Amino acid sequence: MVNKAKDSTPRDPSDNFAQKLNRLFAARLSPDGDEYALTAIRDATGGRLTIAYLSLLRKGGIQHPSLDKVELLADFFGVSVTYFTDKEGAVYVDDEMSEALRKALAEPRVRELALRASELGPAEHDLYIRLLEYSKEVAARIADEKKTRTVDTDNQQ
Repeated sequence: MVNKAKDSTPRDPSDNFAQKLNRLFAARLSPDGDEYALTAIRDATGGRLTIAYLSLLRKGGIQHPSLDKVELLADFFGVSVTYFTDKEGAVYVDDEMSEALRKALAEPRVRELALRASELGPAEHDLYIRLLEYSKEVAARIADEKKTRTVDTDNQQ
């Protein structure tokens, strides 16, 4: 199990590459709720980012990776390259994630779901996520069926 503890140190926009990358690992979790494994990133990039290279990046052994490597990481984590290259880019992404979380938690039902989920263990979290995904699929099917019935009714008139 990967440690999910968050870094509580203040965020400095001039953080080095390793700090910015590690913050992304902590903030952008895999679908199972853990930090992405280096193997997942290696596989997603077709081996262009090796496990050894990623490990060096995370430890600060490589402080100035090439632009093509930065682009691969930015694409994988769904951020702009400026997250790594621009001092304000990292702050913007962090603020954007915080704002999205604030907006989501402002909804009473979302807040209740989050509070209830916080009382569960990892196995229940996995089940919870599967249930949410299944309920989205069912809701989409119901919406499609309603559209189909509406179109059929309109065509009959």
